[in-house]
Amino acid sequence: MTCGQVSIEYLLVLAAALSFLSFSLWALSAVHGDINEATDLLNAKRLANDLNYRSSSMGVMGDYSSQSFEAVALHGWQFQSEGGRNFIKISPKNIPVSIPPGIELRFSKKAFLGKFRLLLRKINGRLVLEDY
Repeated sequence: MTCGQVSIEYLLVLAAALSFLSFSLWALSAVHGDINEATDLLNAKRLANDLNYRSSSMGVMGDYSSQSFEAVALHGWQFQSEGGRNFIKISPKNIPVSIPPGIELRFSKKAFLGKFRLLLRKINGRLVLEDY
């Protein structure tokens, strides 16, 4: 075996390995995006469940009582009210997650990204959800 033949075989093996690696990284990046979307959806559903549980417990509390929440949005979240129903819309596919009705939404910004805090307050017998 000559030195030139070994170099060519080495380059062919290296090219095959790099081709396989590049395909694997492409597939892994697609899976990573799907995992992030699923995690975002689970975080939104957890927040909706917490809101449901805490809003029912706040019914027996007095006025000006409050409870705080923390949430993490990997993609942009928007809180919206449409036809008396409240939703969290998760970007980029605008997946709706319903949150309990009867809660007034008061936010200083439209979209949330990353870790954020919310405050559920009872004011004059009504429940208000706001950011702080």
